[in-house]
Amino acid sequence: MNDVVNHPSHYTDGKIEVITYIDDKNFNYCRGNAIKYISRAGKKNPEKEIEDLEKAKWYIHHEIERLQKLKAQKIKDQKIKEKASKRAKESWTELPKTITRFNGEEYNPVLDDEEQK
Repeated sequence: MNDVVNHPSHYTDGKIEVITYIDDKNFNYCRGNAIKYISRAGKKNPEKEIEDLEKAKWYIHHEIERLQKLKAQKIKDQKIKEKASKRAKESWTELPKTITRFNGEEYNPVLDDEEQK
């Protein structure tokens, strides 16, 4: 019996239902839809086999673009972090090695209180 709402035949013709596979693999929306359209290509409507594959291609392309943007953002964030770290180190080296406290004692901010003695 074909349950067109809960278990359509074009998704249940193999050993595992497509949604079960997508859930098991924890695919995101785009990857899941690509799997869905590839799995049903030519089965739901034989006249739309190419259209289903084109839809799968669209979702795969969209996922690739998302990953490329994410990778570019990570690279940008890393460069900003490195630049900030470099600036912090440069500005730290510009500080005096010791600071004179109000009571006239010399204090090195890099050393802890035990090392000061």
